[in-house]
Amino acid sequence: MSGNASPLPQAGKIKRALTGLKDHLTRQINKYHDLSQQIPIIYLELESYFQIANNKFEQIRVQITQYLSELAETQITDTELDDIMSELAQFKDDVQVKLQSFNKLITQNKVTTASTKLLQPKVKLPCISLPTFSGNENESWDDFWNKFADAADSKPTLPKTTKFTYLQAQLKGEALKVISNLNLTSDGYDLAVHLLKSNYANTKRAVTNLVQKLLDLPATDSSTDSPQTFRLELESLLMALSLKVNLKAAEWLTKVIVRCKLPSETLDIER
Repeated sequence: MSGNASPLPQAGKIKRALTGLKDHLTRQINKYHDLSQQIPIIYLELESYFQIANNKFEQIRVQITQYLSELAETQITDTELDDIMSELAQFKDDVQVKLQSFNKLITQNKVTTASTKLLQPKVKLPCISLPTFSGNENESWDDFWNKFADAADSKPTLPKTTKFTYLQAQLKGEALKVISNLNLTSDGYDLAVHLLKSNYANTKRAVTNLVQKLLDLPATDSSTDSPQTFRLELESLLMALSLKVNLKAAEWLTKVIVRCKLPSETLDIER
């Protein structure tokens, strides 16, 4: 093979640039591989690394063509040139296989995601109006907190500062004053919940409220709907009360309340 008296300086430059590109591509492929082994796989980040690696591979292919072209003008032997060409061809084949595998994984995820979206029913749930809580004796902390927890506190993707803002918006009067001096931070939210529960989440308060509701049940008359309405409200209150106390121990109380509320003719029938 004929050539110049000495290797072309340009070939050396291209070789150094090519080596740098190959090292960078190898790092991108390794990062991609590590991400693909994580659970769950973050496909957006995975696709970003794939695009970088793919673009870098295209640059390398151009550099390889230029490098081999420059080498052909040097005094390198045919055997040496064949060895370099074979090594670079093997490198391209190995990278191509890896990139195809990575692209297949990303494509499969896109198809799966699209299919899942198509299968999901498009149901728009109505907005739920959250109750307010001021700390009055006749208010149920359990009712308030259960609804607030379902709508906001139990949501792991909702920042605690946002939960704190919602909580403040639903509190009034005394309850709002309990947390009024806390900062709008994650720690502030945790402390606010702790203070509210320590002040209002107690069994005695809940039982007192339920008993008061029993006492406040309106007396029934002999009309068709009134006894039925009373029975339904009574059952609901007794079920709630049974979760707090042993109703058998207070059975006499419920009997007294029922006798005070039902008309005499109804009591005669029940006897």
